[in-house]
Amino acid sequence: MLKYLKLFEQFLTEKKPKGAPNFHHSDAPDAEGRFKDLSIKDLAAWLIKTRKKDVKKISGSLTQQIVFNRKSDPKYAEKMEKTRKEVYKQLGREDLLKESFESLNKKVQFLRLTPVKSYTDNKALVKLTEDANERFYEEHILKKDGKYTDFDKLKETLKSDRPILYYGAKSGESSKFINEYIKEHNNVVYNKPDEQQKSGDKVKFHKALDGTDLTPKTVFNIKEAEKLKFPIIAKPAEGMSGIGIEKFETIDDLKKSKGKFDLFSEFVNFDREYRGLFVKDKLAVVYERVPIIEDDKSIETKSRDEKLSFVYIEQKDKLPFTKELMEMAKTFNDKVKLDVYSLDFFSTKNEGLSLIEANASSGLGSNSLVSVYEAIHEDFYDKKIAKEDREFIDKIKESYNSHIKTDYPSEYKKSLLPK
Repeated sequence: MLKYLKLFEQFLTEKKPKGAPNFHHSDAPDAEGRFKDLSIKDLAAWLIKTRKKDVKKISGSLTQQIVFNRKSDPKYAEKMEKTRKEVYKQLGREDLLKESFESLNKKVQFLRLTPVKSYTDNKALVKLTEDANERFYEEHILKKDGKYTDFDKLKETLKSDRPILYYGAKSGESSKFINEYIKEHNNVVYNKPDEQQKSGDKVKFHKALDGTDLTPKTVFNIKEAEKLKFPIIAKPAEGMSGIGIEKFETIDDLKKSKGKFDLFSEFVNFDREYRGLFVKDKLAVVYERVPIIEDDKSIETKSRDEKLSFVYIEQKDKLPFTKELMEMAKTFNDKVKLDVYSLDFFSTKNEGLSLIEANASSGLGSNSLVSVYEAIHEDFYDKKIAKEDREFIDKIKESYNSHIKTDYPSEYKKSLLPK
């Protein structure tokens, strides 16, 4: 009893937490330690009985417990949140249970330029991506059917206390909106259009990294290309999946080409190709990019206008070059201030890692979505995700890897995944 008197005395003399409601006496029966002592199920049942199924009163009691204890005793506050869900469950209030679930889990706002596009015909992988997005992201589409979103309405919808992952265009109406929004809410926006331009354009990307040794030697006109060591790779400033890229063995072959190129890089004789997905300085996930074997295409064998297709195979074990990769990411991020980005790089036998390009909006399938969510959550909220979210993420990853192994057995075996 003295313990509870002491706690109450401390409560009266402590400064009220910011945002907390004023304390008031309830007409409900005294808890007498039940909030701490009872199990979640028993506490929910007791609250329902003593508050006569009044959801508002029950929720008010739990909220008061949460706001006064969330910093000093986060485990206790978490118990109160779980009790709230148990109350909804016992009352059969599926509507409130769903609302509670969404408010607790959708901690990241996702601004896409257009609705998510699937890059696979595998219905199981498409479903996994939809499940991951539905579970974790409050999604907003910035452009639909050729028309931009009502940005005034969107501004009212966005929550300024939650992170915003901007995966829109580096220019255009959506970027103007984000740049304006950043002026008021700079600390919540992940990825800024001005910085995205440096990675989306290959010429700007290489010029931004001038003075570093991250990338192969690169020049920006044919005359300078004559001084490079052949073979070389010629690329347009923009493009994806290898479209427009061509390999040349000699300067004469380059001069004969009808292709339009903006930069020329010395060819890297690499062993393997990877994509690392980062949130600031944290490596969220790393894949080996294995060309689809049945396509029988590579940079060396494809024509200029052909597209390359890859299988992305997650590397679970610690890679032998993790330290070098993190140093590469730090050097890159010192030059280009992105928050969520991917680095495509080669590993070579004798020269370590070679950075090929960066992307501020690389494709996000299920495995990448949950990896980015976890990293943003930890960065923004400065705490680990909930246990049930951890279990869901593990399930998504397990399912993703299982489908890749089944659909692409040859590519899977070729990767560095542990045997």
